[in-house]
Amino acid sequence: MILLRRLVRFVIFAVLVVLGLLLTLGLWLPRRLGISSMDTTLKVAAWWYRRLLGTMNAHVHVVGSIEPRKGMWICNHISWLDIVVIGSQAPVHFVSKAEVRRWPVIGFLAAQAGTLFIRRGGGESSQLAQAMSERMREGHGVIFFPEGTTGPGHYLRRFHPRLFSTAIALEQPVIPLAIRYDHEPQPHPSVPYTDGQTLLGNLWQLLGEKRLDITLFAPEPITRIGSQRRELAEYSREVIRESLGLEAPALPPESVQSRRKASS
Repeated sequence: MILLRRLVRFVIFAVLVVLGLLLTLGLWLPRRLGISSMDTTLKVAAWWYRRLLGTMNAHVHVVGSIEPRKGMWICNHISWLDIVVIGSQAPVHFVSKAEVRRWPVIGFLAAQAGTLFIRRGGGESSQLAQAMSERMREGHGVIFFPEGTTGPGHYLRRFHPRLFSTAIALEQPVIPLAIRYDHEPQPHPSVPYTDGQTLLGNLWQLLGEKRLDITLFAPEPITRIGSQRRELAEYSREVIRESLGLEAPALPPESVQSRRKASS
């Protein structure tokens, strides 16, 4: 039964990817000619994301209010599916690792939807911050994952502070989101995209789930900006931790062990 479910869903998923490619190509020329705008592209992308979630029988419950806002958005990071969930609800441009740009079809779709790509260790943070600033000045929202990588979801890594300087420089609030893939016990056994999995392998695993329930928390924008990016990053992490209901400090097990060794 699970195999049949996976096969049927995989075919539908593949058809939707082809449809997404055709839609993207159809919007590319009008946008280049100034007939269409990036806002239209993001609306079409949101519709497409919702269809992908439907393929997996995934249901998103939003706690709070997600409104179109320019500025810097942040979220905890569990899976590639985070992008689909967030994109189905919020008209934002994503910041993603450069490897995604090389993924067949998906990389092209991401680029056409306005994704900004960054190479790890490539010294591109200043260029990325400038690109984020330009998008924000144009009235768009830009979202990145300050943990820098995915995790299982029942803890939070420390937030890298460097890109928070963009919000400080532009005097813009930070707009937090917090995502949880509901399952008892946590973490969810199928969703986390970790441990060297391939995208196809993780997708195949997800397609076997009978139903996915996802909670997307939308706390109030963080207006306590200050002038120190590290302080802002730590405060933002606390807001997301509290939204997820994680006990402080909610650090990875290896971080807790390191702290214990340092204090002993």
